[in-house]
Amino acid sequence: MRFFGTALAVAVFLVSGCLHLVAEAQLEDEGKLFRHDASLHPLARCLDGSIGGLYFQNATSDADKRKWLIFLEDGAECVNEESCGQLARTEQGSSAYWPLTRTFAQLLDPSPDTNPYFHSWNRLLIPSCSGDLFLGTHDMPPAGSALQFSGLHHVRASIDFALRELGLAQSSHVVLSGAGKGAIGVSALAEDIQSSILIAHSSAALQPRPRLLRVIPSAAVAAPPAFFLVTIGGLYSLSPMTYNGTSPERAPHVPFGAANLALYLDMWRAFLPLTCRNWFPADPARCALPAANLDYVDMPVFAVQAQTDATQLMRHSGLPGLWRWPGRRCLNTVEACPPDAASFLMQWTNAMLQTMRPFLMRTRSVFDGGFFPSCLLGTAFTPLAPTIDGRGYLEAVANWVDANATGEHVSYDSCNSLFCGHCNG
Repeated sequence: MRFFGTALAVAVFLVSGCLHLVAEAQLEDEGKLFRHDASLHPLARCLDGSIGGLYFQNATSDADKRKWLIFLEDGAECVNEESCGQLARTEQGSSAYWPLTRTFAQLLDPSPDTNPYFHSWNRLLIPSCSGDLFLGTHDMPPAGSALQFSGLHHVRASIDFALRELGLAQSSHVVLSGAGKGAIGVSALAEDIQSSILIAHSSAALQPRPRLLRVIPSAAVAAPPAFFLVTIGGLYSLSPMTYNGTSPERAPHVPFGAANLALYLDMWRAFLPLTCRNWFPADPARCALPAANLDYVDMPVFAVQAQTDATQLMRHSGLPGLWRWPGRRCLNTVEACPPDAASFLMQWTNAMLQTMRPFLMRTRSVFDGGFFPSCLLGTAFTPLAPTIDGRGYLEAVANWVDANATGEHVSYDSCNSLFCGHCNG
């Protein structure tokens, strides 16, 4: 389905299965907002209880009309009533603040100049609005709270709609991706999403299920789609470090150690992938993180990850963001970086390299790939920077998918010091 028009919103009522979804369309080169139908998906809500939705842009090429890129947006997690209440008053906690259209970026970028491989695919963005890494399973707010952690229901409703109304059930290629907290979510939900799509492929008629409340069968497809998983950031260590320096002093942060993470997951009633949980019955919380759950994902994986992750350092390790202050100290250089900070950056980066090791050594799967620049960066990868061997991450991912995840596709800045990569292109 394609939409053309001006800034005038077009109400499109889709009657199949009593579906009444409003597609608010504006410019052809932007993703259009589709709000979930609360009668079909009453649990698919944001943190404040507002109904969720998705942004979608059709394939622009006949050759790519069966190719799909599904992207979980980066966003903040919240871990207590105060932080969640604040988040609920923003677009990351309420769909009331969502625009009618979104300009897509990263793998969803619609420009053939900056994204020549994926720009013409079907592209679906699932916004972050539940504060729970897309893993919450609440069916109502907890007692004494107005907040609802229903990220899993939000994702499942989006996949359900894409299968029934947008052609996902006829796909030939599916790239599942996410950035930052969305990367954590998509790795944990990969087998769940994959299962939903394969069921729609293989069944001529489906009865209502917990995962897919209703599936309208599509035309038979010769073969199931090829699946790929791409994470951008979000490769958290299972043994995170905390900064304890005095110059500068440690900043407020959200601890992400095992005990803390288990508390957050319990608050969200978080979904955890079954295959991983079966291997770690005494410590299921680790299965929320890609460092653990990727070992049990049945599809090739490409990890895009800075060796020194600015987001993790500030938000979860307590290192002040000196690179964001006047003077931009420590920004891809140790010159003028305070000794305490420089020492911690080196220790933290060495720990990250250990987390990357299954990709660097290709011990998880020979089909995996990676892009690991020696840079201080969160998820703000661009087509032009950073680069490894003259290539940006988009080109590296595209080459890996185009080769059907065969061959050598691990790009890595190997050095014995911090920030030896081409971080500015």
